[in-house]
Amino acid sequence: MSVQVAAAIVRGEFNLHVNLTFAPGEITAVMGPNGAGKSTLLRAIAGLQPLDSGHVQINGTVVDDGDRILIAPEQRNVGLVFQDYALFPHLSVLENVAFGPRSRGIPAGHTWPSGAEFTKMSRNLSS
Repeated sequence: MSVQVAAAIVRGEFNLHVNLTFAPGEITAVMGPNGAGKSTLLRAIAGLQPLDSGHVQINGTVVDDGDRILIAPEQRNVGLVFQDYALFPHLSVLENVAFGPRSRGIPAGHTWPSGAEFTKMSRNLSS
């Protein structure tokens, strides 16, 4: 999945201006201090946060053009785990991440990285 965001979101005194591209197959971490706009960005990509200007494009299709949401959130094929402990407590991190694809019928072998891939991802995130 490719995602391209060139947008502005204004919430009271908070202004978020982003220009980002995520390439297909790329693993991306959105990091920053509290209040930097990480959740706002992810909510905008998922279609849960309206844009004040700009656009969000998924796989080459404009899904939000700043004036209106063109593709409904439930039709974007985007998953989001909210910060309010919306994880399954009886599942591991990997099992929680794999739950979305598995619930859509994708076999376990296709939703889990191999041990070597997971170790590499973990090292990249911690460095």
